[in-house]
Amino acid sequence: RTTAQSQRNENPPASAVGNVNAKSILDIFYIFHRQSHSIEKTRKSITALLDLFTILDTATVDYKQAVLSGISDCEDAVMTETAIRERVDCIVTRNLRDFRNTSFRILSSEDLAAKISREI
Repeated sequence: RTTAQSQRNENPPASAVGNVNAKSILDIFYIFHRQSHSIEKTRKSITALLDLFTILDTATVDYKQAVLSGISDCEDAVMTETAIRERVDCIVTRNLRDFRNTSFRILSSEDLAAKISREI
């Protein structure tokens, strides 16, 4: 192994609270950096997220299934297919409308917060 490989977080964090698809991390990085204007703060925030969430990689089969799905938005279709393959419980999104053609369980962040509050 090279040094870069050994420094990678290849195993899910022991204290993972959920999953995030790999592309979302790039989107979050961009948003954090745009808001903070600081690469150091952005990297620190992303590192904290990587300690909380397991990153789900998208596979070729996810893209193939996404093309055949009834979801018109390709990114949402790929996310759904990755979630199905990885057997996650649900997808949390702010954009419920784009997921209306899927039978997969979709929650808003408000729905998730309410569910967590009931379980505490």
